[in-house]
Amino acid sequence: MEDSFIESVETPLLQPRRLHSDTSTEDVRNTKFHDFTHSPASVLPLSLLSALALASTSATQIYAYAVIICRDPRRCDEDERRKFSASVAIATTAASVCAIFSLRGFEALCKRTTRVGLAIWLGVRSLSVLMLTLGVLTENIDIAMCSQIFEGLASDNILHFNLNSLYVRAGSNTRISKLIGSSFALYMIGISLSPSIAAVLGDYRNSFVLAYGLFLVAFVYLVVAVRVSPIQPLTPERLLAAEFTERPEQERPRIFLSLLGLVTSHFRFVIEDFRRVPPGLALFFYNMTQSYIFSALMVHTSINFQFSSRENGFLLTIIHVIASLYLFTVLFLIPKIIRKTRDKRQRPPRINDECHERGETLGYNGATRDSLLALVSLLIQTAAVASVGFAKERWQVYSISILLALGLCCPGFLKSYFAALFEPDKKPQALAYLAVMESCGSLLAPVILGVAQTVFSGGGIFLVGGANLGVSCVILSIGILNDHIRDR
Repeated sequence: MEDSFIESVETPLLQPRRLHSDTSTEDVRNTKFHDFTHSPASVLPLSLLSALALASTSATQIYAYAVIICRDPRRCDEDERRKFSASVAIATTAASVCAIFSLRGFEALCKRTTRVGLAIWLGVRSLSVLMLTLGVLTENIDIAMCSQIFEGLASDNILHFNLNSLYVRAGSNTRISKLIGSSFALYMIGISLSPSIAAVLGDYRNSFVLAYGLFLVAFVYLVVAVRVSPIQPLTPERLLAAEFTERPEQERPRIFLSLLGLVTSHFRFVIEDFRRVPPGLALFFYNMTQSYIFSALMVHTSINFQFSSRENGFLLTIIHVIASLYLFTVLFLIPKIIRKTRDKRQRPPRINDECHERGETLGYNGATRDSLLALVSLLIQTAAVASVGFAKERWQVYSISILLALGLCCPGFLKSYFAALFEPDKKPQALAYLAVMESCGSLLAPVILGVAQTVFSGGGIFLVGGANLGVSCVILSIGILNDHIRDR
């Protein structure tokens, strides 16, 4: 089907019958496998496998820290709590800093090859599980906290960047949007299984073995089934890199300036065109809230509504499952209903085909549709976060969680919209810029919202988070309006 996200080559439903066909069934199967492996859609299962691997340890990692630090993991005393909080804060901050610098290396890899970046991500992220395992076995919190460093070097944002860098090679903006949205939906489905995985495994140490098994399966699948052609554009950045390698040793800049250039190059990228600024800033303020808000929500529900760890896990499962269903509905079900409605109105087939080729829906092109969906999701998220602090009953918390789920889809729509503004050779660099803005937002989130959680009692932190999201809404609205004016 033309809207299937696992098909890269359209084939007619009815093939002419040949009396003497020289193509065997085995050849047809090999051709289909070849088409699939060379399609960006072949990367989609990696999103689910990686999310399952991350989910298998996400529910047990904090408990592993408590086992090492506290004499009784279920009842840590005040000194043990302070030590634990300080260790996590330092490790998380270091991980966010590492993520910003490691992104540049992954960006360079995605321009030259397709699988090496993902293979390195799988290897580095699996090292975080190794360090956590060694920390538990040796009962050394310093070794266990080193796992946060490897999580920063191979963060979730970098995983999405590597995957999206392959999806943008799909061709049409409509297909790119479906691939990015489907990948994000599969990722959230995997993450939503975290509480169930923790409950089934029983012993938290079994989750480490499961994580390694899933990483191994993902690596084997990457080697066997992914054959997407690389993009090697002759860009000014590559010319500059070639010029740098040809300079004599004494003329090369110092290491500090080189590292500084890794960060500033992404910001120089947006200076060339103003329309690149609003989406990045909007994602920055969005992630400043989103990367911390669920931790604040778990604390809020535990203190004010006496939610147990199982109930908090169930709440997160509801949020991620609804978000994934919403994405699949918007990307596949609604467009299919629209096409059937057009057929019933007996519109000329030629017009329908032309609209579909350009990725248009209801008179909007793909970029406009994704930008509006991103803005709607962001508005819903703003209202939901700001209202969490006003919830008085448990059913109100669950109702608000549904709105939070719809807001989770904003990054997928925003990245599809931003990628559609660029030529194919510029799309990976555009996605890398967005990943940097996400990482910067995550770096500042504990500082801004953590202080707010300390200063304001009750639900004050959610008002601060809603204010951040409100700023993001205004910035994104300015960007969409500017695009609309320029395109007229």
